[in-house]
Amino acid sequence: MSISLSLFLFLWSAAPISPEIAAKDKYLLARRAFLNQNWKEAKQLFQETLELLSQVKGQTERQRHLFIIGRSDVRFHLAQIADQQKESFPACRLYKKIRDRVDQLPTGWESWPINTKLPERFAVSKRRLDECNLVPSVVSWTLTPPDASVEMLAPVPAPAPSTTTPPTPTNPTTAAPPPSTTTPPSPTKTTTAAPSWMPVQSPIQRLPGLLRLRIRAAGFLPQEKDIQVLAWEEMRLVFSLKPQPRKRDVAVVVRRPIQPVAPPTTPTWVWITVAAGVVVVGGAVAIGVYAATRPLEKVTVSFR
Repeated sequence: MSISLSLFLFLWSAAPISPEIAAKDKYLLARRAFLNQNWKEAKQLFQETLELLSQVKGQTERQRHLFIIGRSDVRFHLAQIADQQKESFPACRLYKKIRDRVDQLPTGWESWPINTKLPERFAVSKRRLDECNLVPSVVSWTLTPPDASVEMLAPVPAPAPSTTTPPTPTNPTTAAPPPSTTTPPSPTKTTTAAPSWMPVQSPIQRLPGLLRLRIRAAGFLPQEKDIQVLAWEEMRLVFSLKPQPRKRDVAVVVRRPIQPVAPPTTPTWVWITVAAGVVVVGGAVAIGVYAATRPLEKVTVSFR
């Protein structure tokens, strides 16, 4: 073998394979494992095929639509495997994605040069999606404290439809009946049932929509939570109640008004005595002043 031929073979074997060719080879292997009901191997190969096809976008609009068809076919096989493995949630999500992608295809795509089994496979996907709309999600939770109780707000039943019979239309050729003199019945007052709470245990199954839960426990503040339940999901919630605040004793001090204290009263005899003393002292002072102004001589003062 010449050197140039050996080099050509080496370069040919080392040339990268396009994602389209690699996806085609993977798809054929996956189909073989699928028909042999080797679900684990088929699932792995189909996932690798889908990853390769996601790398190819197509140059023209027709090519892009063909790759949408190819990826939808791979998802159909993955959804069928999930059904076989009793995994309803992944299967339903795949069927919904198939429906969303196929709805983007132009009218008449079924007549394109494609696998004739594809329209039937996509029709099966649509029927399975209708069944999936009745598959509830699973909601579970953990509680703090663990002995807390959980209640669900029960939906209010819709009022019963009216059973009154509509009046029979009259023949326009006949004479009109005389006006009625009876009093028409008063309209019936409809009453709306009050919402009620019902105890529930984790886990519960619910269709998509709003779910209101109430969590209560002795010694803790209650909680109400609105949960938006998603389609085909396993939702795990965590509820933690806060302890109630402790009650504190408050000492109330009542202050009585202070009564003014009256000054002590002095008896009348005390004032008489004080007045007499003032007179005596005043007289003595006057006599002393008089004596001091007199010439030095003998002064005799007598008190009677």
